[in-house]
Amino acid sequence: MSTYTGIQKEETLKGLVRDDYFADFGYEPNIDNIDFVITDKAARGDLFSDGAGSSRHFLWAEAKKGAHDVFTMFTQLVLTCKKTYEKADHLAPPWLGCFDAARIAFVPFYDMLPVFTETDFNWNTTTSNHETDDFKKAREKIERLIGAKIVIFNFGADDREIRDFIKIHFTSGGRVSIKSPITKDNFVQIFYKWVKEVMPAINMAKDEWAEYKKAEVLECDFFRADVMSDNGNSISISDKLKIILENDTYKLKDRTKFDRLLYVDIGFTDNGEAYRRFWNRYERPPAEEYHTYIIDRRDLLVPQNIRERKGSFFTPKVWADKSKEYLADVFGKGWQDEYYVWDCAAGSGNLLAGLANPYNVWAFDIEQANIDTMKAMTAIDENLNLLDAHIFQFDFLNDILTQRGFYRKGGVMCKSRNARAGT
Repeated sequence: MSTYTGIQKEETLKGLVRDDYFADFGYEPNIDNIDFVITDKAARGDLFSDGAGSSRHFLWAEAKKGAHDVFTMFTQLVLTCKKTYEKADHLAPPWLGCFDAARIAFVPFYDMLPVFTETDFNWNTTTSNHETDDFKKAREKIERLIGAKIVIFNFGADDREIRDFIKIHFTSGGRVSIKSPITKDNFVQIFYKWVKEVMPAINMAKDEWAEYKKAEVLECDFFRADVMSDNGNSISISDKLKIILENDTYKLKDRTKFDRLLYVDIGFTDNGEAYRRFWNRYERPPAEEYHTYIIDRRDLLVPQNIRERKGSFFTPKVWADKSKEYLADVFGKGWQDEYYVWDCAAGSGNLLAGLANPYNVWAFDIEQANIDTMKAMTAIDENLNLLDAHIFQFDFLNDILTQRGFYRKGGVMCKSRNARAGT
């Protein structure tokens, strides 16, 4: 579904948003001038009633056709709903929200509570006039209070996440938490969103990105630093990362391998606003059961042009299994003991999983990160039966493999840790 650009009437917009995202809920427009109220479907006065003869409310929201500032919409909502809150005819919902033609935002009601005790502005100011001093004072306080706590979704691009958010939180036992979990199923999609929303605010010029890429530090390494962090600092698994996070600032994990140009710590051009808004939507770090998978599957986050140039394609298990069948058909059932196997662009080693004779298998890759991944995986994955000495960095397009276990890399002769690597 696309955005609601072009909608001419606010009531039309409200009806479309209700039908597209809240069709399973009750809907009561304009309660005490609150634009958009989402409730359960309980009949008035039944078991699920709040005791005042009305259904339970899940959301109070401000709606605006066109495009509007999120904090301005929230300010108008707060100025409008304070009387409803104080009358207590309806119990306050767990969520406050606002939306226009392009996006929808949510914040827990309890995060807004301190505003209701403010006396620095006139609560009776006209809510629709955003230019009065009182409205501006209220907006300033609200932005300061909830600026890092709201979650914002874009209609169209984030439709699945909007529906998941509503499904999780708009229930009788729903948890009042903004953040959604990061799993092995969604971290790639989250990375794509991160590239659009956070990466442009990282304080690096194009030539600096190019320098990092020459050192094989890519956009995904900054994203992985973000994911594997807690309260703005990388967690213990950071020994597998190229970039780490310290106090919401990016730092190179091992600076000794890089030129002086790369020694600078990296922040944001917007003081981290886009970064904070984005990560307010997701729980970091992921559940421990996903740590190894997300860290080791860096290849899924590498841009396609780099993957094509370096051969870094992930091989599905079904293809790897089928390749062994074809080899057995051609070379016979004992092929693993009679022939050597050299995967010259092994990636994370998926094609080699399930091979029985580790002494006849070698795995090379141009990226040291993939070498590190394969060596780590051999210790925990019984299906990846490789010898540590048979795994090393090598560019098969430019380096030269010689006899007697030597190979030339970047003009330097290197000795394999196993002489048979040259056969």
